[in-house]
Amino acid sequence: MHKEVVLSDNESCSVRILGLFELDAVGPTIPGPYRYQVLTFTGQVFETEYQIPDEPPEKPEEAEPEPNSLEWRQLQDFETYQCAIAHEEERATAIEDWLNNCAAYILEHCLSPGDRERLVEPEDYATVYAAAVVPKLTMDDIEEALSQVYRAEFAGLGVLEALWKLEPGGGKMNAVALWENQLLNALGLVTSEDEADYGQLPIVDRARKVAAFKLSDWIGSLEADKAHREAKRRSG
Repeated sequence: MHKEVVLSDNESCSVRILGLFELDAVGPTIPGPYRYQVLTFTGQVFETEYQIPDEPPEKPEEAEPEPNSLEWRQLQDFETYQCAIAHEEERATAIEDWLNNCAAYILEHCLSPGDRERLVEPEDYATVYAAAVVPKLTMDDIEEALSQVYRAEFAGLGVLEALWKLEPGGGKMNAVALWENQLLNALGLVTSEDEADYGQLPIVDRARKVAAFKLSDWIGSLEADKAHREAKRRSG
């Protein structure tokens, strides 16, 4: 599927529209936000996303403080901060490399050789990229559709928020991409042309469709988890 745009030379240009997930294969892999383990007073350990503070924690003067002392905790805070800063620098570099690779991919795969030579102004590149790239569906888009269109919630929480509170397993995935692929398969949209046509729908419509397709499964999972917890409490 192609889209016609007009470049700075006032002539039309045919731009191939990318598939929904075509740029996912363009590396490098971008690390997620820095996460670290937190030990609670009850002895439980859980992992959470680190929020980099505006003011960095001070490094204690003592190099090897006594465990669990105030200086020891200060050192832990300082070292966690340093790890988070290094991680964010690595993440920023990966994002920059990914964006550069995306630009090169679009030029090579979405334009004819002759049209590539016509990109001489910054707005030419911006016009081509806007025509080629299909916006990504996000969790926020789906949650908004769940709350505004379907008035869906669970135990006073947004449905997706409640899902993330379920006991985690060891697997990791791009859940939004999975859900949208499942929807495409269910609709029988399996060709690149079908996917391109679907990708032209507004984000709000894509979110509404994914939410409608998955909502019963999500509520079922939450109800099953609730029943399991209640049974476990009764037996305990």
